[in-house]
Amino acid sequence: MTGGLAPCRRQPPGTTNDRDDMMRAGRPAGSRSSVEEEIPLASVRGDVVESVVHALNEMLRSAVELYLDLHQTPELSGSEERTAARIRDWLRDAGFEVFEGVGGHGVVAVLRNGPGPVVMLRTEMDALPVEENTGLPYASTAVALDENGHRQAVMHACGHDVHIACVLLAAGALASRRELWQGTLLILGQPAEETLTGAAAMLADGLYRRWPRPDVVLAQHVGPFPAGMIMHSTGLLHAAGAALDIVIHGRSGHAGMPDLATNPIPIAADLVRLLCDEDVTPTDDGLAVLRTVGAIHAGSSANVIPPSATVRLALRSLSEDAISRAITSVQNAVTQLAERAGCTVAPEVSVVSRSQVNFNDPRMAERVFRTHRTVFGASLLAVCPPSMATEDFPLLATDHDAVVAGLALPYSNGPTEGVITKVKLIKRQMYGRAGFPLLRQRILLS
Repeated sequence: MTGGLAPCRRQPPGTTNDRDDMMRAGRPAGSRSSVEEEIPLASVRGDVVESVVHALNEMLRSAVELYLDLHQTPELSGSEERTAARIRDWLRDAGFEVFEGVGGHGVVAVLRNGPGPVVMLRTEMDALPVEENTGLPYASTAVALDENGHRQAVMHACGHDVHIACVLLAAGALASRRELWQGTLLILGQPAEETLTGAAAMLADGLYRRWPRPDVVLAQHVGPFPAGMIMHSTGLLHAAGAALDIVIHGRSGHAGMPDLATNPIPIAADLVRLLCDEDVTPTDDGLAVLRTVGAIHAGSSANVIPPSATVRLALRSLSEDAISRAITSVQNAVTQLAERAGCTVAPEVSVVSRSQVNFNDPRMAERVFRTHRTVFGASLLAVCPPSMATEDFPLLATDHDAVVAGLALPYSNGPTEGVITKVKLIKRQMYGRAGFPLLRQRILLS
């Protein structure tokens, strides 16, 4: 298996300037020996590339059909039963040893191919509570019950259906060309990424105790870029984040006697206005916090003052310390507003989920970049700037056991082994830009 493997010094930076320090840093004290020292960088041979591309084209139609099926049958976080089954069946047919029900509906697949590095390819599985209005012939019409028992339209609006098809296509190609590489390939189908809880659940279920601990973890994400482009990041890529549920407790009453009640809705409105009125534009120092109020729930009747109101808030920043300070600030603000309004029960602020900054290992990212440049050419490569998007992917490189042992995994959140970029072509063509034969031709020429 080509590509570089290197230790990652896992100290999430507060600024993008830390990338230079990461590039200069040697192996961290207490870590295991660098995989780069054990396994030399393989040259990218033309016959290897041609063989892998041929394998991809043999499986491409099946991958497209899988994508279409997944797009029409999305499942919400924690309910990915059917999606997990599709992943299981594909990987078993490819010759992997497959395990199910890890951390929920998580899937772990193992393909051992002699001595060598252990490489994990990870894909998410869940969809979002979004109604699809694209008008596409394969648009999702799925409806499901959310965590509160409410019926919600469901859509793969974040591209996880594409990610699954890509990772399975890569897995199938590598499994069919085992003579070209050595090592162990792990495929991870992760549930509940959208709620930022799936990676933690799989780790808690013994991910790195029950199966080989990877030397490197690779993931990918589609984005609003020209079809066929491969975006790379050699450092800070995604923001840290937190999701808060804020419950304001008032006193229920009748609309005709408001003096005998404490209405929590105006308090919630004051909180929302306070959060939205502040200047939260991200700055170069990475310390600003982006605040997004995504939901407000209170009451069900115009003439009844409800007993409580719930505000759901998302916090994002390129600094994890800034997220911690923002949580404290929100707690103080809502407490003061509730006291001023005469609430007798203190408000509750719950951190529903939290994620770290995603800082790609510079040496690993540079090594993958060099391989892609050789195979695809510099014109198809570009640098991806830091984003305020959040991911729980970094947890896979900093599991609890590794932190205790003073170890860290190298990781990259860019395209995996080059093959993942093909789905950017797939998705663009499916939206009516060109037919399937042209797609095959472009892949053969890439």
